[in-house]
Amino acid sequence: MFLAERIYITYSNWKGFESPDYIVIYTIPALIHITIAALARVYKRDSLSVLRNFLAVAISFILLTSITFFFKQFAYSRAVVLISYFILIISTSFWRIVLKLFFRVGVRIDDISRSRTLVVGTNNHAVKVANKLKSKRTDYRSIAGLIGKYHSDINKKIESFEVIGSLENIEKVIKEYDISEVIFSSENLNYSEMMTVVANCQNEPVEFKISGTELDFIVGKTSVSMLDDIPLIEVQYNISSTSLKFIKRIFDLSLGLFVLFFIYPFIYLISKLSKNKSEFRSFILSVPSVVVGKKSFVGPEKLNSDKTIFMGKQGLTGFWKLENNKDVESEKLDFYYAKNQNIWLDIDILGRTINKMWSCKEK
Repeated sequence: MFLAERIYITYSNWKGFESPDYIVIYTIPALIHITIAALARVYKRDSLSVLRNFLAVAISFILLTSITFFFKQFAYSRAVVLISYFILIISTSFWRIVLKLFFRVGVRIDDISRSRTLVVGTNNHAVKVANKLKSKRTDYRSIAGLIGKYHSDINKKIESFEVIGSLENIEKVIKEYDISEVIFSSENLNYSEMMTVVANCQNEPVEFKISGTELDFIVGKTSVSMLDDIPLIEVQYNISSTSLKFIKRIFDLSLGLFVLFFIYPFIYLISKLSKNKSEFRSFILSVPSVVVGKKSFVGPEKLNSDKTIFMGKQGLTGFWKLENNKDVESEKLDFYYAKNQNIWLDIDILGRTINKMWSCKEK
């Protein structure tokens, strides 16, 4: 910021910042960027990610310029902001690139050789998957072992594979054996059991995949890789992502405060004067629970009874409100939303919900 200020003073008629403002100028933008960079995992140990750094700079730039737009008393010079972020993206990327290219810092040469896989299941299908992976020459996978359903399965030998853990201690096994990939046999486990494992291990650097049948709902928007005749479906749940949770909370808070100040008072007054409470009014009157963080605008209809699986905060709306097909189970809709959640999906669901409320009102 100091360098950007000096550059702009040199090439313009601007006199620079006022002295009392320096404490804000040299702290707030820096804190915003450091927070965003931390959430984007720029400061991950033993890693120097240039792409994550680019992402953090872009997001913090958008956030800072938005703040200066809404709080004009702190706008200062937008030219200085542009120059400072140009300097920031060049400087923070340059030394990372130099260290990675010339000194191999943050580059894990043995990543390929350390690709270790766990197969969750002990039935014939699980063993078939393990054998296929072991014999596939195009992939550098090392099968660490199998995971049994129960603790009593540990140490059993099934063909050439050993059961090295159970569902109860799978997180410990992942850390101990430095596992990078976990493959579920869906013929051996149900949705709830698989999602419990994913939820418990969401902070581990592991890719989760499913092999088997009955994947009609979880498949949505995933990539499918074929292992000869065995499909492997990647499992990732957006709702558990730290960065997406942060963005979702900012969205809920921003929209909630807007509604609370500009719409809520009128609806509250109308509701008090009129005994008839429409669906739209009930929706607006529930917004304070979103602002305080108890609920979210979009989420599951009810909180999941299994606390180990995070499906998101209870929502004022969601697929459960839009879906008219009674054959589709609520649990499947919640899984689908949790897996594919992003800010654009939330906006789409909100728009469709409001449209449905007004359509019903007109009828």
